[in-house]
Amino acid sequence: MFIVAPLYVGAFIVFLLGLKGKRREYLLWAERILYVGVFLHMFVFLLFLLGGKTFILFEPKKTSWNLGLIVGGLYLFLKGKLKLKGFGGIIALFAFILTVLAYFPDSLGIKELALHPVWSSLHVLLCFIGIGGFSLSFSAGLIYLLEEEKIKNKKLGASKLLPSLDALDRLNHYGLFIGFSSFTPGIILGGLWALSFLGKLPWEEPKVLLSMLSWLYYSLLIWGRVSGWRGKRVARLSVIGFGILMVSYLGVNFLSGSHLSHFIQTRLR
Repeated sequence: MFIVAPLYVGAFIVFLLGLKGKRREYLLWAERILYVGVFLHMFVFLLFLLGGKTFILFEPKKTSWNLGLIVGGLYLFLKGKLKLKGFGGIIALFAFILTVLAYFPDSLGIKELALHPVWSSLHVLLCFIGIGGFSLSFSAGLIYLLEEEKIKNKKLGASKLLPSLDALDRLNHYGLFIGFSSFTPGIILGGLWALSFLGKLPWEEPKVLLSMLSWLYYSLLIWGRVSGWRGKRVARLSVIGFGILMVSYLGVNFLSGSHLSHFIQTRLR
């Protein structure tokens, strides 16, 4: 698993060197390294699955490794469609951080994983794709705000090498809609799984409450986007929404373990 992290951080370093020296070719090389990292990441992921190591899908710290793959993969998928250039280094940093988080100790045992039905796997997969889409909207929103501020103060510098504000707004748009269209069925399947497993919805679980809060927030954001919200407003709201989502995903998972583990412990009492 550790083999992909150096590629991601390498892509980010090359990206920074390109910005510092205002060398567009460095930014292109950063994207090529990101391509290699994502394809190698996918290859290792498939090796785990084909080898029967399905824990890669469920263990709370390993799921961040999967999320790094999804973020990188979604960006490469949208890159050609949106004609994005020079943004891969930022995505590489995001993927690197998520990949490194997977090296922390795990709290979910292999025996517990045998109790997960198929739709629990779908719940996890769809939620990860959703978070991956929201990660793209966050990245695009954050860079949009930074670029917009520099343009306003007439301090362009290396910003000329990055995608235009219009391209970043389109990436934000696609990220939001991909994220919401995957996160919504993921939440529904998670609720159905909890009902079948526990006989009730575990509203006392912090992650359940925070996940619902995140869904409601992004519902409002999607409504605003459809209603015509664009530019700085959506960028700022995307950054805030992702902060709420990360409190739910990283904060609860890493401090108190997986909510799946809590469900199982409740059932076995």
